[in-house]
Amino acid sequence: MTVLDAYAVIAYLRAEPAAREVRPLLVAGDANLTAVGVAEVLDHMVRLAGANEEDAALDPPNSDYSTASPWMPISVSPRDG
Repeated sequence: MTVLDAYAVIAYLRAEPAAREVRPLLVAGDANLTAVGVAEVLDHMVRLAGANEEDAALDPPNSDYSTASPWMPISVSPRDG
């Protein structure tokens, strides 16, 4: 399991230089964020980057929210346009 910092995900979404290092971790499908990390990414996307709240929603595939877990699997892809 790979746990990413929120700013690694933000760097990927913003296509910053660190995105080259983050992308393989996301592609491998084993990347996770803490709940706090998810909140940080969403806050940055909405408050600082001006994303629409509905577009910034994070709903990991095949998630079972009936069990508590400090980790959230993530699948991130930047939108074009």
